[in-house]
Amino acid sequence: MKTQETYQPTADEQTIIDIMKRLSPSRSSELLDFAEFLTSREANNKLNTPDHQSVNEPEASVNDKKWDKLFAKTEAKSLMREMAEEAGEDYRKGRTTEISVTKDGRLSPG
Repeated sequence: MKTQETYQPTADEQTIIDIMKRLSPSRSSELLDFAEFLTSREANNKLNTPDHQSVNEPEASVNDKKWDKLFAKTEAKSLMREMAEEAGEDYRKGRTTEISVTKDGRLSPG
């Protein structure tokens, strides 16, 4: 009889799952939209080789429209303020890391 291995999420994956469980359905949807945005950027970065310099314009337009729609929501301003306050608190408490830009334009710990 063959034993079935169970999948164990990484620490980061588990953190994302835990965060999503605490969010309201609308916030969960926004988190999913953001994850899809990051996935799209990752795919575009892989395509940005000398042979593939152009970004898929229709896809970029769809992503821009999704972000515009998210930022147009009434609660977006207060959410952004909340996030900025949280980031400021993390900075003041020393829970941040310096960030530098690599030669290929990516962000990395400084």
